[in-house]
Amino acid sequence: MFGEKYPDPVRVVSIGVSVEDLVSDPESEKWANFAIEFCGGTHLKETKPIQLFYITSEEGIAKGTRRIVALTGLAAIEACKRADEFEMRLQKISTEAETLAVIEEEQKHQLLLQQVSAMLSAIIQEINAAEIPASRKIAFRERIEKLQKTLRKGAKREEGELERRSGAFAEAAIQTLTSTPSPHFVGTLEVGGHSVLLSDTVKKISEKAPETAVMLFSTDTQKKKILIVSHVPKSLVGSLQANVWVTDAAKVCGGKGGGKAELAQGSGTQLDKLHEAVLKATMFAREKLGK
Repeated sequence: MFGEKYPDPVRVVSIGVSVEDLVSDPESEKWANFAIEFCGGTHLKETKPIQLFYITSEEGIAKGTRRIVALTGLAAIEACKRADEFEMRLQKISTEAETLAVIEEEQKHQLLLQQVSAMLSAIIQEINAAEIPASRKIAFRERIEKLQKTLRKGAKREEGELERRSGAFAEAAIQTLTSTPSPHFVGTLEVGGHSVLLSDTVKKISEKAPETAVMLFSTDTQKKKILIVSHVPKSLVGSLQANVWVTDAAKVCGGKGGGKAELAQGSGTQLDKLHEAVLKATMFAREKLGK
């Protein structure tokens, strides 16, 4: 059996009926009502030394063959303790996630959403790698799925607020450039790490102010980065190139940039240099465009 050779006779473990009775009438159909197993390696006189028994995984190892991995004794107790620790951490995350629904201030909501997302991401990786009872791992994953739905709702709320903020910023910038035309516009729009939204805002302003070079900054506090996006109209490329402009500004905040003469992006890692980078970008454009 299992490719191994066993002596004759072999050990049989029977629960509910004696082995002697089995041997006396081996063809009896009534034995199907009892647990009778060939000894694959129990090697125990009684179940007391096992203490606890937890299945940790079940997997297919070949066609028609599956393997169950389980822990007993002290190893099972430790696995249960690890699961208890995950239980407490998930409860804390659940409590924080529920708070998202009642926070009205957008900045606090965004910060808490980032924190809860980070905690959930970390515990998911730990649970997947942990040797804990399989039944509890399944239960944890079900709870995590519900938490992820809650966070997705929070993220949609945040995205809606950021889109409104982007629209209001673009409208204000366009009004300013309409009443007081300028060859360049540099500003800070706090949309976190949403680079696409930052780029869309630059595009909106550029479409309504086609003769203005535009550069916008945003701070991603979660990844500790400053995002930079710039657009320069063809009419100004001879004097100012977007990629050169972005690169010069990014250097100030410890980063770099790249792209084309009309459209470029960059980033930096020194958040405390944001104001300095904005000032440098303004002075650079003023120097190149002469205004």
